[in-house]
Amino acid sequence: MTESPLRVEGRVALITGSGHLVRVSVAKATAKEITAAGGKAIVHIGNVADRNVANAVVKTAVDNFGCIDIVINNAGHDMLDVHVGGAWNVTQEAWPYMKGQNYGRVVMIASPVILGAVQQSSYGAAKMAVMELARSIAIEGKQHNILVNTMVPMAATLGNTKKMEDGQLRSLMEAYMPARDIAPTVTWLGHETSQVNGETVMAINRLITWVFLAETKGFFGPAEGEWTPESVRDNWHKVVDEKECNALAFIDSNTGLSR
Repeated sequence: MTESPLRVEGRVALITGSGHLVRVSVAKATAKEITAAGGKAIVHIGNVADRNVANAVVKTAVDNFGCIDIVINNAGHDMLDVHVGGAWNVTQEAWPYMKGQNYGRVVMIASPVILGAVQQSSYGAAKMAVMELARSIAIEGKQHNILVNTMVPMAATLGNTKKMEDGQLRSLMEAYMPARDIAPTVTWLGHETSQVNGETVMAINRLITWVFLAETKGFFGPAEGEWTPESVRDNWHKVVDEKECNALAFIDSNTGLSR
């Protein structure tokens, strides 16, 4: 049975990540589309890596709409400053408002490069930091009904297709991995009925998967006798055996690991 559609009427969402190249025009076009459909939208241009700008962005939302319910941290061009600093700044500025109303949803936007990629060390480090930021503040926010998750999109965007020399590959990506297919998952994570918290999901086309840190069964060294580098070497295959592994949970300062 199909449940009722997810709606976001009455909710205020702040979405970063439109300040570079043609994204400003995209943001303005999106705002125009929202307005034409009967909604309200405001475009605020600035660099959220600057704490004063992050404060102004949040204040603009609150001053015009009265509150802030959803934050989508998508800004990121200058690596650590914007990817991590911008997400930190905007979320921290929005946090008191969400905490005060006992409600909030935050979605961090990461990238598949968290898995490692050639010539992507700074980008990968920044996006992994964003993912771990989300996991940590998810614990803090839960008691205030502020849920925080990370989305890892794989889609055709101007950023990853404009440099492609292979026109056929570019066309395939644009046809089968359109950016619009990412939106439903982000919307769900930002919706009031979602109780997902502290998780990372990857979206490719219309495939959604759970991305998590895992721990293998491993190898337990001898309780007695010598414990040597050779023992580690000789049992390394047990350490990296993927057949038995468990998803790692949060570290609770009071009770240890928990979900």
